[in-house]
Amino acid sequence: MYTIHVDPIQNQMKIKISGTISLAEAKTASVLIRNKLFELAPGAVVIDDLTQFQMSDPRAGLYLQGVLKLFVERDVRAVIRIVGPSKMAIVLFSKFSQIFQGQIPIHYIPSVMHVPALLEQISA
Repeated sequence: MYTIHVDPIQNQMKIKISGTISLAEAKTASVLIRNKLFELAPGAVVIDDLTQFQMSDPRAGLYLQGVLKLFVERDVRAVIRIVGPSKMAIVLFSKFSQIFQGQIPIHYIPSVMHVPALLEQISA
């Protein structure tokens, strides 16, 4: 399951992914993310809450790469991934994000409590 929320005032997109994600869900989510990204100005920050993520179809990574490519094209300033205790989230999401190293900063943090300080650093 996933939810996507856009805050144009803060220029942020918040994505929450929980449970097991099927290939069909990954495809639908990637389309929604693409559409909602155009509601934000260049320089937006994307915050992924993966604390309840369990697993996904391995082929879903291709959709993740497509979304990250769009983030680069739309000049997203940074991606913040809240991973909590989920080692699966770190392993899967970092695996499909490696090709974008140097193109977009991707931060992995343990809890939502760390988001404000990281946003402050990114904005400085």
